[in-house]
Amino acid sequence: MDNPAVFLMAIMLMLNTNLADASRGCCSMHGGIEGCNAAMNKLQCQDGSVSPSCFCDKETDQSGMKTQTAAKRSASPDGPTPVRQKALQAAEKLLGAPYRSGGQNPQGTDCSGLIQQVYGNYFGQTKMNADQQFHKLEDQGDENIHASELEPGDAIYFEDQNGHINHAAVVEQVASGNDRPIHIIAASSNPIRNGVVRESLRSEGTMDATHHYAGGGRPGRHLQ
Repeated sequence: MDNPAVFLMAIMLMLNTNLADASRGCCSMHGGIEGCNAAMNKLQCQDGSVSPSCFCDKETDQSGMKTQTAAKRSASPDGPTPVRQKALQAAEKLLGAPYRSGGQNPQGTDCSGLIQQVYGNYFGQTKMNADQQFHKLEDQGDENIHASELEPGDAIYFEDQNGHINHAAVVEQVASGNDRPIHIIAASSNPIRNGVVRESLRSEGTMDATHHYAGGGRPGRHLQ
């Protein structure tokens, strides 16, 4: 640039923009955070702009906003990992299978049997109930997935009002814009909707009064 004064003004304008963005919170002046722009490793704002100073691999403590790390995870530009993609495909193939207590095959399955068919290499062939699966995930360090961080192919577990694990399912899709954004595949014993069916959860992971979110699992997470 030939004119030093113009060059200096451009630099000051850029610095002021960055400082304003940092002081007000990432994307707060642009409708909030939409997700992570993986190509630039910067946060994508709701209005389509890219934050000049907020990167996906750091966090913002701005009240009411996702952390940038969470935004990067929720964007998932490449979709589920191969392990979770395979698990999700296996769950979708079981849609319509009848419910059978203690079952673990396409001819009849319960909720934990569905999980073991989907993630057989992780849980093995010995039948485990949902509580046993949940605690194995805890023991392996593969369980602590918050409801806001669920992704397709994750295992999800529910508990009753007394804190007992009583149900399990596979996350099929995480959407936005409605009050039940988490879509799952589960083996239901409900007489009205019996068998392997699709269900929807509230954003905090609650299904109904007797099925509250206990935790999400990512079996073999360290391998994905």
